Amino acid sequence: MSNHYTVCIVGAGVYGLIAAKTLLELYPDINLVIFDANSSLGGTWSKQRIYPELLSNSSFDTYEYSDLAIKETIDKDTVTNQNDNLISGAELNHYLETYAQKYHIREHIQFNSHVTSIEKQDKLWQLQVHEFEEQQKWVSVEKLILATGMLVTPSVPKDITTASTFTVPQYHNQDLAKIKIREVGQHVLVVGASKSALDVTYSMVKVGARVTLVIKEENTPGSPGPPWFLPRRILFNLSDVDKTFFSRVSSLFSPNVWSLHTWSHFFLHKTMPGRWLIKGWWKLLERYARWEVGYESNQYLKEFYPKYGLFWASTNLVIITHNDLLDMIKDQRICLKRGNINVLSETNTVCFTDGSKLNVHLIIWATGWHQRSFLAFGTAMIAEVQALWSVVYLMNENNVLPADKKHEQIEWDIALTNIWFRRRYPLVERHLNYTGDFIQYIDLLLNDLGLKTRRKCNWLREIFEPYMPYDYKGLAQEWLKQRKENNGDKQKEE
Repeated sequence: MSNHYTVCIVGAGVYGLIAAKTLLELYPDINLVIFDANSSLGGTWSKQRIYPELLSNSSFDTYEYSDLAIKETIDKDTVTNQNDNLISGAELNHYLETYAQKYHIREHIQFNSHVTSIEKQDKLWQLQVHEFEEQQKWVSVEKLILATGMLVTPSVPKDITTASTFTVPQYHNQDLAKIKIREVGQHVLVVGASKSALDVTYSMVKVGARVTLVIKEENTPGSPGPPWFLPRRILFNLSDVDKTFFSRVSSLFSPNVWSLHTWSHFFLHKTMPGRWLIKGWWKLLERYARWEVGYESNQYLKEFYPKYGLFWASTNLVIITHNDLLDMIKDQRICLKRGNINVLSETNTVCFTDGSKLNVHLIIWATGWHQRSFLAFGTAMIAEVQALWSVVYLMNENNVLPADKKHEQIEWDIALTNIWFRRRYPLVERHLNYTGDFIQYIDLLLNDLGLKTRRKCNWLREIFEPYMPYDYKGLAQEWLKQRKENNGDKQKEE
């Protein structure tokens, strides 16, 4: 087997697969290898990490690539939550497997291959790869794409004193598929405030456990408190809530650095009437969420009501994917504990800084992941456009960065984006997530590629209709056509 490749992609998840598909579409004969540490593809949605109750926050038609619909890959008679338009972890894994087979990506993947070291020597990248059964090899590549994703290295608190005799099993939520409840009624402690924490909590209740969800106090650094609950459907049950953020009109209500010089940004974010509209829009969404979820209807549910505005939420949003989740909170099958853990004692007791204690049989840390650097984290639509931009840039086809832009200006743009992100989404610590700004972000990439950004058939749909994956279908072919035309123009000039 060759140890030299033209391009290497590390990671066979949602981003890695579309990067490979784009690369093979533009360069069918390229010498490509994909390394993935798991024994199956899918990354977060691999067979090792999914479990029966796992549902994506996204609808069927938003979490798919533009050239293959998810519903075409599953049995319509057995589709999970068909009425709610939700996709399960198993269905999404099957979709990614089907996609990899259809576009001949799977044959390039080497599973159980963990890249442990990357070095640049001369013009080549040297990768140290640990394979199954501790075998090790070095691989040299000319071009490298890291698609390892955000959910890779678990983050578990290190500042908690743990007694040597503390024997309660502890897991990170990535290992949920491996966890078994030995008997009904076991007390499980879940620590975290994200969608993952709620998913874990729900799954444990379904198998018969008593669950206490621990969320840090608001005054603790990095802890905004409970997430916002949003209903699955809005507008009199006519639309999926996740699509609310996919239209241009809704994106206008989120300030960002990519539309600073537009008339809409000036009016909405720099004039009194505009700011009044912005404030009213977000207050309306908050009131709708409070009414639909019914925070005021139950004393236990009221404990989950966030103390920060929906405008600041970003990743602190939980779309209610299971209809009985709120019932579990109301009847105390899920109990909320606000506080900070400081000691895991010798009596298998969890001690909190306020002096309270809990006896538990199992601890699951849903405390996130170590920070990594990303352009953005979001939907398959973002992944598809990013993949094309990255491949064009990597293969030196043309300069996707403006020729007149100096290195110092590029650094300034990066710094400006980072500063804006920290101020716009102050509750997000570990990764970039442009929840309400991805339309402008995609426009930025398409402008660099010289492709059209307004992709709807008329101005009314352009403004109000949500952007979906099919709107970006054929991007790679558009770019190939444009390259051919540009090359023809250059030959005529010569």
